[in-house]
Amino acid sequence: MTDRYVTTTGLDTNGGTGWADAYLTIKKGWDLTSSGDRLFCDQGTYTLAAGSIAHTCTATDANPAQIFATNDTTNEPPQTMSTTGVIIDGAASTQLDFDGNYSVFGPFVIKGGTGTLSGRAVDLGSISTYHSVYFEDLTVEIPGTHTANALKFGGASSSVYGNFRFGSLSVKFSHVSQGIQAYGRFEINNLSLDGAGSVPTALFELANSASGCVLNGDLSSVSGELVTGNTAKPSELFFDNCQLHASVTPVGTTSNAAAAVVYMTNCAVGDVHYEFAHYNFFGNTTVSASIYANDAGAAKYDGTNGLSWKVTGTNATLAQPYYSPWINVYHNGTSAITPNIEVVRSGSATAYQDDEVWLELTAQDNTSTSQGSLVSDRMTPLGTPANQTTGALGASDWTGESATAWFGKLVSPSVTPAEIGHLRARVVVAGAITDLYVDPTIRGRT
Repeated sequence: MTDRYVTTTGLDTNGGTGWADAYLTIKKGWDLTSSGDRLFCDQGTYTLAAGSIAHTCTATDANPAQIFATNDTTNEPPQTMSTTGVIIDGAASTQLDFDGNYSVFGPFVIKGGTGTLSGRAVDLGSISTYHSVYFEDLTVEIPGTHTANALKFGGASSSVYGNFRFGSLSVKFSHVSQGIQAYGRFEINNLSLDGAGSVPTALFELANSASGCVLNGDLSSVSGELVTGNTAKPSELFFDNCQLHASVTPVGTTSNAAAAVVYMTNCAVGDVHYEFAHYNFFGNTTVSASIYANDAGAAKYDGTNGLSWKVTGTNATLAQPYYSPWINVYHNGTSAITPNIEVVRSGSATAYQDDEVWLELTAQDNTSTSQGSLVSDRMTPLGTPANQTTGALGASDWTGESATAWFGKLVSPSVTPAEIGHLRARVVVAGAITDLYVDPTIRGRT
């Protein structure tokens, strides 16, 4: 392990071995760091010359470099972290790349280049093949106003990917067409946008395939799309505990089945804690607190107030239907059961048929392994469609549905669990389904 030092009063001709021998630029120290090395950066502003500036450390993901923002220039190694942070200012005409496998501790601010031309982006891990990156507290500013400038995780080609984590991330954009371009896998805690900047019309632009999670984010300024939809880049994004704008579109219009899949849990406009949603090319599932089953066994989000899942088909067909997320329940019986889910069609008294709406269920019915079976009440291929079963719940057992409604239930074929464990069920729709509400409770287990 080698320790290196950087200060705003140092010289890149120094050896970087201590504060009195410190480098002037973070690039100098960054480029020399290798596996297990530590780079100590004195708090302050480091202004870079114009041009494309790549910071590349050679550490491995199994033994990354450690980079610290400190306010202690007395001790070697330092004993305290910075509170004001390290500012890397790209100044005019600068493209900033931060490559390698590294973990950055303490507040860091990275400012891209100014101007109206492209090539002013901030790239994290965009050069070499693989990256493992962590920032504890990062602020990124994209002052260049060209629409192509962005904050990028990973590269623009399929050969550059990585694992990116952020303890806190704040971003300031300078044009509504800018955004976060992601490739690889990422996790962002406490994502926020600087209110003094421009708010992107699409926050996440999926340049290539990505899998990501945003936790505890303040996204309340984004009134457009959280995730751009019109892309053929297979990606899954998860948003948990995020504050939203009232007009936000979670995912834009998707043009093909390879487009983004978005999950949202406990993401809402105000102090609401029951929201859940799932979106893909074929359809979506959202929560309704206005139409719901009200009997004793119905789903409730706080023990008292009811909710339902509204399952919608957009591009769903019998050949390629939309599958809702799974509904889970722990079951400790080993007798034959016929699980079912109550549903209502609000606005039409016509029953849905088993080639339009059906149930899929998995059960632990193997006596010797953890393998289960998947059963369904879908119409048999090449069969004749039949109406789904009339529900056990009627008009008095539902709240908020239209005066014209069909009350039904989706009934699984009989299953005999061989082991105690979870039953999992999901609702499947084919066609332009817009009026189906599901009580997300697996019944019929006795």
